[in-house]
Parts: sequence; structure tokens; C-alpha cells
Amino acid sequence: MTRHGSGCSPAVTTADGDDGQRQRQGHRLGAHRPGVDATVFDPGTRLVFNACGDGTVTIVREATPDTLAVLQTLATERGSRTMALDPITHRIYLGAARFEPLPETAPGTARPRPKILSGSFRILVYGPAETPHP
Repeated sequence: MTRHGSGCSPAVTTADGDDGQRQRQGHRLGAHRPGVDATVFDPGTRLVFNACGDGTVTIVREATPDTLAVLQTLATERGSRTMALDPITHRIYLGAARFEPLPETAPGTARPRPKILSGSFRILVYGPAETPHP
């Protein structure tokens, strides 16, 4: 059976099987600001990676066909929320950049989005400590 993971705000991971069954479990996704910006599933390791803009990736394993378990909340960098997976090497890639400090805002005024510092964009690469065995 093929599983597809998805993360939702504020703190839910779901896995949809090609049999139409859905697992929905509550897990804290992100360390500071709950909510997921990208989710990828690695069929070789049976891991679901949920990238959050707060600078974390919550890694969830399919413990049984009906149960998901949080393995780790990986610290990345604030704003690193666009993610890709290489299913051969089992590495995840996240776009990252440094941001200008936010200016002070008057009460009741919307906070502006931070601006990226020129030349600070880079790709963060994370992978397993050892070759996984499916």
C-alpha cells in the first residue's frame, strides 16, 4: 500500500493510503509556531517530514499501518519551509536565508514580512546518520 503524508495546522499529521483509508493523528508539528509549510513522505524509510517556518522539521514514522509516531523535531533555520526529498539518498533539502530585523510597528498595525538579506540564500541538506534499512 502506498501512503501519502500531509501536515496541517496547528498540529495534525495525516497519512492517506491508496485504499482510501486515512490516519489522522494529533502531533505537535513545529517547536514554536505550530503549522506546516511543506510535507514529504519517504517511501524507502517510511518517514514523513513536516517543515515549519519556525525553523524545525518534525520527523514522523509510520510505527504500524495505523499508527504514526514523532521521532524527532529537527532544528533547521527560521524561514526554512520549502522542502524537497531525494528518495534515493533519503536526504531532505530546505531553502534558507537570513532576514533583516523587523522594524518596530505601531499597536494595531500589521507586521510586515521580513526582507531577505542579499546573498544569504542557501540550501540546507539533512540526511540519515546511516543507510536506512526498509
